[in-house]
Amino acid sequence: MKTLFRRIALTLPVLFVLFIFGQGALSQEEEESSTVIEFVGAAKCKICHNKEESGAQFTVWSKANHSQAFASLATPKAKEVAKALGIEDPQKSGKCLKCHSTAYFFTEQKVANIALKKDGSPRLAAEEGISCESCHGAGSIYQKKKTMEVFDASVKAGMNAHPENSCVKCHNADNPNWDPQRYTLKDGTKTGFDYAQAFEKMKHPNPLMAAARAKRKAETKK
Repeated sequence: MKTLFRRIALTLPVLFVLFIFGQGALSQEEEESSTVIEFVGAAKCKICHNKEESGAQFTVWSKANHSQAFASLATPKAKEVAKALGIEDPQKSGKCLKCHSTAYFFTEQKVANIALKKDGSPRLAAEEGISCESCHGAGSIYQKKKTMEVFDASVKAGMNAHPENSCVKCHNADNPNWDPQRYTLKDGTKTGFDYAQAFEKMKHPNPLMAAARAKRKAETKK
């Protein structure tokens, strides 16, 4: 009987170690194969996208109109437009927030799939305005560093490579502020929205990624 207990005592630590390592491997595997689609918020994107050498995309966004989209709903002009549409408070109306907050993602209801911080609060708030994920899609599926380091890998993972498709969901004739004469095309005609010109106002290229693409292209030609 003593021999049996001794064998059990020696075996348990080994089993425990195997269990711990097994759990760790499973967690890593689950993390790598995760397909959970969640909005992670601009603060999460800022971690990697605010370095000067890589273009400081977060800073560029924070100085552009999109970052103030929610705040703009509190202006006298916005309230006047909202009143004409029978909306009491534009900052609380889904009819306005669908195009003024990523948290509503082009719908009149706040999206449910928002990642949470450690304290349980949502990572994406309505007050963030129109941020990264309105154009690029929910970040959880392509946010891993090794994925984001390669543009094609990011697109394959689910990042939106054609943000103009998102732009026209709000920049269209249904917008109460639509001005069909706002942009002048090269041929002199007027239009309410021109992606090429609008993009110039908010573009945020990554010089490191551009250099990497150029290098790969040069190596392919050899």
